[in-house]
Amino acid sequence: MDTTSNAAQPGTPRIVEGRAMRLAGLRERMPNNSPESIPPMWQRFAPYIGTLAAQQGRDCYGVVINGGPGQEMNYMCAVEVSTFNGLPGMLQQLELAPQRYAVFRHEGHVSGVTQTWNAIVHVWLPNSGARPAEAPWVEHYGADFDPQTGFGTIELMVPVNG
Repeated sequence: MDTTSNAAQPGTPRIVEGRAMRLAGLRERMPNNSPESIPPMWQRFAPYIGTLAAQQGRDCYGVVINGGPGQEMNYMCAVEVSTFNGLPGMLQQLELAPQRYAVFRHEGHVSGVTQTWNAIVHVWLPNSGARPAEAPWVEHYGADFDPQTGFGTIELMVPVNG
């Protein structure tokens, strides 16, 4: 999540109690300010979406692990699975613990997700009184998201304490 460009208004989040989830997908370490690395990962992961026997639903997840301003991060393109058994060897596994999230809806084309993340980090977070939890940040791409057009449900989920 690039934190150097201009921030727009992120809108008001809803607070949700996220459930535990098992995710399977591709995971790579990259500079925090290189969002151009993410679309090629999704292209490499796309052939697995909908083909895994253990896949739960059609939603997809982009997960930011160990990221922060000026740092490197691990990014994972993933789907939810019921079990890690029988997954192709090149897919990584991640278990998300139950977590409270501030959930923001991204409006518009997927190419603007970085700007929405910037608004959350630079506008909402400092003014909200919320403290981010030590947990992955999550991009949720709903079943209606169309990777061909770049439009559909996109939610950005910030783990928060309390």
